[in-house]
Amino acid sequence: MDQTPLFLSVYVFGLAVGVLCAFGITIVWMMFASTLLEGLWELFGGRGTDSQPATLQEAMAISDAKAVIISDLHVDRWDEHDTNIQSLRVLAQLLKENSHIRECIINGDFADFPEEALSSVLQRPIGMPDLHGSKSVEMISHCIGILSETNITLSIVLGNHDLSLHGLRNPHTNSAILPGNLKQIWDGVLLLNMKQEEKVLVEHGHRYDPLLTLYTSYRMLDIARNTQFDQASDFYKHLAGSSHTRAKKVTAFSRLREGIIKLRYRGAARFNHRGAKAVTYGHTHLPDRFVFPSGCVYVNTGSWESNRGGYVAVVTDKGNLWGPYSV
Repeated sequence: MDQTPLFLSVYVFGLAVGVLCAFGITIVWMMFASTLLEGLWELFGGRGTDSQPATLQEAMAISDAKAVIISDLHVDRWDEHDTNIQSLRVLAQLLKENSHIRECIINGDFADFPEEALSSVLQRPIGMPDLHGSKSVEMISHCIGILSETNITLSIVLGNHDLSLHGLRNPHTNSAILPGNLKQIWDGVLLLNMKQEEKVLVEHGHRYDPLLTLYTSYRMLDIARNTQFDQASDFYKHLAGSSHTRAKKVTAFSRLREGIIKLRYRGAARFNHRGAKAVTYGHTHLPDRFVFPSGCVYVNTGSWESNRGGYVAVVTDKGNLWGPYSV
């Protein structure tokens, strides 16, 4: 009796199991290897000396402060009565009082995804939101308006939730033609060049979340392939409850999970700082600050989740990165 089909079936099954095991090991390595290395480094390597102004007001008042960085506003989740709006006004007032600061950088996840994919902030007046229309677009426009009143440059680094902000681009050119003082929308990594050849790396950081990266890549390809753009809104709403979001109830497990996430992102900053004096990420919704033994400073600007105020980092002309401060 010919045993070839049986042997072939066993071979294919074994190969499939091997591929799946290799894939699983790769995912585990991507998620935890740098975390383990980071933890060991902190345990045996210690950390550098840290010093910074005590409050946001003090940091912004120093004459060589040149930019502020915020992230993860998710403004289309806000309501006009949320404390987030008041916190944004407080930040705008501080920027008015400290005119030497010339730039506000939103480091990813400024918005989620408007209800109307074809809506554009360009078609809406900057002012109080009209919540009878498209709430998402009106709230985006309203928050841009608050920051634009300061006459500073407003710059945005795209995050994993910012698919909607492509609507800010002029469809007939490669440049962004935007309301107010909105300078540009950057994709990927922003490297700020300061004086004395110092650099500050600004990146949203979602590419260091491997499972999210794989999932979003697959789903967006599926949406694009099938031209099912109406699915995108539901897709991004689903991501709102993903693993990087702060747990609503504090438990021992949630604290452990948050500790691991912080370690993982410190590890990403340590191994991907590109020679910068300081590195700042967002994405995790967990404010954090760490100074590596080399002197490189890492700051995570947390989030502006509903009724939580917000976190701000301050960049100086010498490449110092202060924060995160709560507004």
